[in-house]
Amino acid sequence: MHFHSVEHEKKFIELCERDKMNIKDVERRSLFFIFAGSEMLYKNIEMLYDFEDHTIRLEA
Repeated sequence: MHFHSVEHEKKFIELCERDKMNIKDVERRSLFFIFAGSEMLYKNIEMLYDFEDHTIRLEA
């Protein structure tokens, strides 16, 4: 993966660890890559993603 910055990489790793899902899940890794790369998405992650159910919040 080609991260935009060290901060982007740190946020990506944090989201992956927080989700506790299979690290080989390419779709989820892609989603977290996008979330981590956008300050607005990252700040609003709780509105966008449910870490307990491991699902996107469609109502967002």
